[in-house]
Amino acid sequence: MKRTIREINDPTLLSELALAWERLHRRTPGATFFQTLEWLTITLRYFKREQKLRLLVISEGDEPVGIVPFTVRMEKFRFGHLRVLSFPLDDWGTFYGPIGKDPVALMRDALEYIRTQPRDWDVIDFRYLSEQADHFPELAKVINDQPLQFFERPRMEAPIVELADSWEEFTKSKSKNWRRGMKREQERARQHGKLRYVRYRSDIETGKIDPRWDLFEQSRAVAQRSWQSQSPIEAAFCSSRVLPLLRDLHVEAALNGMLDMNLLYLDERPVAFLYNYVCRGNVYCLRSGYDAKCEAKSLGTILLAEFVEDSHNRGDLQINFGPGTQDYKMRFATEVQRAVTFTHYNPWGMHTQVLATRALIDPSLPGFDERCQKRLVT
Repeated sequence: MKRTIREINDPTLLSELALAWERLHRRTPGATFFQTLEWLTITLRYFKREQKLRLLVISEGDEPVGIVPFTVRMEKFRFGHLRVLSFPLDDWGTFYGPIGKDPVALMRDALEYIRTQPRDWDVIDFRYLSEQADHFPELAKVINDQPLQFFERPRMEAPIVELADSWEEFTKSKSKNWRRGMKREQERARQHGKLRYVRYRSDIETGKIDPRWDLFEQSRAVAQRSWQSQSPIEAAFCSSRVLPLLRDLHVEAALNGMLDMNLLYLDERPVAFLYNYVCRGNVYCLRSGYDAKCEAKSLGTILLAEFVEDSHNRGDLQINFGPGTQDYKMRFATEVQRAVTFTHYNPWGMHTQVLATRALIDPSLPGFDERCQKRLVT
């Protein structure tokens, strides 16, 4: 059956897609909370950067078979600001893509449509495509077979924990020094008081959809006592700039059964937190922190150990620690996965021609791998 594409530019019309979006999200390989209608609707409302919604609804007859959300945003480059067509993730997560059962076919349809429409962009940048996804080779071929020239580069590295059959099996795969170090850190922390670990996960099937604002506020209080309170980025869990956004997303994550909160207490005082989203056994770690003024040390590591053990016991499939290969993540990771970006520059723009020429010759210049590493989002 011939496919048709409807483009939606008005965010107020997105609610019409609620039922179809939910159905397609359930069929999406590796789906995340970031690919829900709620995520898109809320973030469009809060992200103040100049942007245009270009959401494609791909249908067979009257039945939607896929949704491909794009936005066109103004972004700063070396030569000034350019219009970038990309997915609407904005670096909050690591992986993204079309919503539906067959991401490859949906991407092919979306590319053919975008290519035939009036150009309202200077750069196409398909960020967040998972290099480890089963369908990635086919997806890369679809992009590279286009008459548009795309340049492939790594964008993020995400430490991943592929969960074993049991916590015991997981710890056996680690070295003796790893096991001894974990035990020693827990014993030292217990010298300062009683440790208690609490995890709350919303669950539609059991009716556990309480947002648990008490745990949310305790997590924010810990973030205030961490290094995050001094962060100039203003995207930390305790930042007043992003708090309204986080609160609205928090409610929707709870209602969708995708909220996962973890706290560590020392003598009933919260001293470390880990705030996550979860979807079908895949956990994404959004924000974490520990009380830097607490007399006990290694609190963040102790919480991670409790968290990974509990995920094993729950039967989770995978933990994504988010972008950046920091030591505390690599201590638990079983592998590192990459998000790849495919970038096309408008051949008719003076500034974009310069960027395209640079991207073309860059791999042949000395130190290319090192430059790619420095450009990774961490």
